[in-house]
Amino acid sequence: MSQRWMKRLSWISVIVIVSLMGATLLPGYSDAYAADKAKKELFNSRQEVVELRTENSKTFIKGDGKTYIQEEYLEPVHYQEDGAWKEIDNQVVAVSGTKALDPELPYINKANKFRIGFAKQSKSKKLVRFQLGKAKVDFHLIDGANVPAQTKNNKVSYKGIYPETDLVYHTDNSGVKEEWILHKYNGKSTFTMGMNVQHAKPVPQKDGSIQFVDSKGKALFTIPRPVMVDAKDSISHDVKLELRTEGNKTYLDVKADEEWLKDPKRAYPVAIDPSLTIQGTNDTYDAFVGNKDTTVQGTNYGSLTYLITGTYTDYGITRSFIKFQLQPLLSGAQISSARLYLNQYSTVANQQVNLYPVTSNWSSSSVTWNNQPSIGSLLSSTTVGGAGEYSWDLTSLARGWYSGTTKNYGVSLRHQTETNDRKSFRSSDYATDPTQKPKLVITYTISPLGEEPFWTSAATNVNTYNGNFYLPESDLNIPGRGIPASVSRAYNSRANTSGLFGYGWTSNIEQHLYDSGDGPIQYKDADGTLHSFTPNGDGTYDTSQVLQLELKKNADGTYTLTDASQNQYIFTTTGYIWKMIDPNENTTTINYSGALPIRITDASNRISTITYDANNRISRITDPASRTIEYSYNASGDLISVTKKDAAGTSLSTVTYEYETNHNLKGFTDPNGNKKTVTYTADDKVQTLAYPITVGGSVQTATTTFAYDTVNKLTTVTDPKGTKTLYTHNDYGNVVQITQDPAGLNYKQTFTYNNENQLVSQKDANANAANSSATYNYTYDANGNLTKVTNPLNETTTTTYDENNNPIKETDANGNTTTNEYDDKTNQTSTTDPAEKSSATKYDAYGNVIEETSAMSPGSNLANNGSFELDRNADNWPDDWETKAGTATFSWASPGLTTDGVTLGSRSVKISNPQTSAAVGGKLIPYNPAKTYVFSGNVKTVNANGQGTIYVFGYKDGVYQNIAYRSASITGNQDSTRLHVVIHPGDFPAGINQLQIRAYVSAGGKIGDYYFDGLQVEEEFNGAYNVLENGDLERDSDPADNIPDRWLADGSMEISTGVDGIDTTEKHAGNHSFRIVGKSALWKSLRQDVKLSGGAGALLTVSGFSKVQNPNPNGGIYGYIIETYSGTTLQETFTFHFNKSRSHDWEHKTAQIKTTKAFDNIKVYYEYSQQSG
Repeated sequence: MSQRWMKRLSWISVIVIVSLMGATLLPGYSDAYAADKAKKELFNSRQEVVELRTENSKTFIKGDGKTYIQEEYLEPVHYQEDGAWKEIDNQVVAVSGTKALDPELPYINKANKFRIGFAKQSKSKKLVRFQLGKAKVDFHLIDGANVPAQTKNNKVSYKGIYPETDLVYHTDNSGVKEEWILHKYNGKSTFTMGMNVQHAKPVPQKDGSIQFVDSKGKALFTIPRPVMVDAKDSISHDVKLELRTEGNKTYLDVKADEEWLKDPKRAYPVAIDPSLTIQGTNDTYDAFVGNKDTTVQGTNYGSLTYLITGTYTDYGITRSFIKFQLQPLLSGAQISSARLYLNQYSTVANQQVNLYPVTSNWSSSSVTWNNQPSIGSLLSSTTVGGAGEYSWDLTSLARGWYSGTTKNYGVSLRHQTETNDRKSFRSSDYATDPTQKPKLVITYTISPLGEEPFWTSAATNVNTYNGNFYLPESDLNIPGRGIPASVSRAYNSRANTSGLFGYGWTSNIEQHLYDSGDGPIQYKDADGTLHSFTPNGDGTYDTSQVLQLELKKNADGTYTLTDASQNQYIFTTTGYIWKMIDPNENTTTINYSGALPIRITDASNRISTITYDANNRISRITDPASRTIEYSYNASGDLISVTKKDAAGTSLSTVTYEYETNHNLKGFTDPNGNKKTVTYTADDKVQTLAYPITVGGSVQTATTTFAYDTVNKLTTVTDPKGTKTLYTHNDYGNVVQITQDPAGLNYKQTFTYNNENQLVSQKDANANAANSSATYNYTYDANGNLTKVTNPLNETTTTTYDENNNPIKETDANGNTTTNEYDDKTNQTSTTDPAEKSSATKYDAYGNVIEETSAMSPGSNLANNGSFELDRNADNWPDDWETKAGTATFSWASPGLTTDGVTLGSRSVKISNPQTSAAVGGKLIPYNPAKTYVFSGNVKTVNANGQGTIYVFGYKDGVYQNIAYRSASITGNQDSTRLHVVIHPGDFPAGINQLQIRAYVSAGGKIGDYYFDGLQVEEEFNGAYNVLENGDLERDSDPADNIPDRWLADGSMEISTGVDGIDTTEKHAGNHSFRIVGKSALWKSLRQDVKLSGGAGALLTVSGFSKVQNPNPNGGIYGYIIETYSGTTLQETFTFHFNKSRSHDWEHKTAQIKTTKAFDNIKVYYEYSQQSG
């Protein structure tokens, strides 16, 4: 081998050896490199947080577990289906059977809120269909060649329909773009299609577009006025849409300017573009303007598929404008960057394109060179070269938008040197490739502050997600009418702002709204958390359901924030909290000097004043009793002490605070001298929290420590005993798992949340240990109210709410239901418990309780004529009662017995001098052995040696079965006493199917008088005697009259024609109700006359249920009326109204009457007069 080769081989050998040595001697380097690479890949990776989708945005979480990336678009990227936002997929796919819109339309867009179907052949009876809900429009050709459809992605082409002419469709996020592609001019400038519309009506508009409206005139979708664009982006608006009808057929003509098409300067192919878009989405906020158009009104280019900057032959100098409808960020968001992304597709020479904030309003459908908006100072610049994606930084502007300090008018792009050659970018109208449309990308992190239902703090007030230390304090609270006058502070260690109480502190009197005038409104709550509200377009704003807040911008520029209890918080036009109004219109007001709150006045006009130091920090608060709270600060602006003093100036308590140099609270001492200390990590997360405890008489320090794994979103909390608890979080900081003692007991609780941050399921440690599917599940309504809870045994409790979020029906796991009623100020006026016992509450104008009733029964007395008042056959004995046994004197006595100051009519039953046991019995009552029954009555004895009592006898098919139960009894001389006996399921043997109530006397000494009145049989409960007969309207012994027994049709009732009368289709309980149909000129009521007497001050509790459809709010009475009489002379009238402002289900109205005049009979009316519905 030659020397030269040897040298070469040696050189190669040395390289190999060195390489092998590197691999052999540095194994740790390779592992470290791979680990570092994997870590970087994880950090740079991102995953979509599907729960945070909105119609126009997508949100991603980076691999670091704390950085969010929100992409916002000018049009929808999602559509709603089954309550969730689904990805729009514009791909056209072949389907068959029921998946096709029509047998002739086998191609369809894959996923969107609307459907678009296409034919296989161009001459099919239906060429294309656009369908939104029930509304649809079909198009078909009336001439031309029959060519096959060619599909690719979101494109459907019918090539060669006419010579050198293709018909092309692109399915898009907001509609379908139709293009007639002319490869050269062949003499055809009008293109006609037949059109068939169902469940909509085409209406030509003044601007040349055609709207399709529903039966109420609401626009559903639109065909904008078309444009023509040639291969060099030259444009013509001389294209018209014309609707015409021939016989019963409708045609749509697209008429293009023939001269423009024939112009020698025309660069073919030319696209004629009549699109069809969903209403509301065609108004995308991007357009450009050009100075070449010299007309007074100028030309608008807001519907083109491109945006231009620089100079172009057809437009002159051009400028582009873009405005995004800002989408909400998560509560506590801190923006780290914001960039605008556009796709350039035309020239390749480098040009500097600048980005500016727009500072005045504009519209993409009307902006021209002549009316273009003003701009601010340069934000950023980007050098744009060949085709591809480019971006501009607008971080500072986006922060201003979202903080509410800068109005969102969008941005403008223009060349640094505007006379240089153009740059063309895809606009939101570009349908060929939706991924090239404009987008705004915002990167942010969240820093949870304060307390929210969706963030978890350990028992030590430390947020386990980001290590924020939260300390709430209440300094002032003046209870009284309405929302109390109060001042409450909250410290957040991760807050980077200084407020009225120094660094890190915020308060309820610093609540604020930040409104840029367009886009989301930011609300800073009482503990410093920022919440984003998204505009609905009608002056109202929405936020997460879990917060249960509604925001409205008022006509005078103020704002109203309403919570779930219907308390209203009014903010000034500049966003300061001003008034707090409860549903009873009790108002607490905060007055300002400039931006500083100086006085709080409550609903009783009691005033608390606020004083400031030279640095505009609160130094003293004085309450209405001249007591004070005094605040002091160190030189760095930190709050260091709070002292409460009485009116004489004597100190009552003092709290002190200590801080690190970066304003982190490191210690605080309570009025008893107990001191807690806090330490922090290098990135300002709580590391330890220590506090004194007494063990065995000696004071020791208990320390809790915190360790954070940010990438995996894990936090380990170690308590003073050394026991660890591991908190696992989701992307938004919600705790999804708590593991107690992970190295020992390993008890795991797991939690899941919906996209509104509401807890939807929870599994305890036992279920997790057994790998069981048993969970607690939670369901909410659209207002964030908890409507259903299902426990691991699959037992369910449900709650229904009214429009004011008041719980109106609550059903427990056993099916027991409680109902509640409220007045128009949300005061709870009545409650009916599972036994259908009702209580009522009355309020004054300020919402203070002034009267309450005890629980009362619904009044279904199964014993007929229980007050012994009726004697229809004039035999001097009460109807439906008979003497059952014994030798005694039986008489129909006068008057009725008295109870609670009210005499039960004019009659009672009297049994005198019984020689044997004697009784009076009522009609037999059907008996359900599964139910509980209460038999009761009033009994009075005079010189009685025997026993007066209430008996229940058991029967089978009308035959007494020698079994009975009795109540307690009275004897001697005792005034009217209410006695009762309860029959529980199983008390009577099998076979018993009827019961009878008896007024009963045990003979005893065979002398004396025994009086009975108000006998009553009820299911399930023991209620006061109901003086109304057949109050549940169930009995009707004479069906021909169509009126319940014991009731009279009063006024202009239409009974004979069947308009009014007994109804079996609607009922609150039982099988019947009574129907009254309102007539505007008629007075209608159902009446019962009751023999009842009492003096001034007698108390009567009244109750009733009603359901109504379409009442007239301005019509006559809808309610019940009680009139008291002395003989035939009216004494007093009491009227109680049901809600006639709207249709509603069964409403319960309960009230208490206190008479001021004596009476001996009453009339009860259910009235529906001069009404509708």
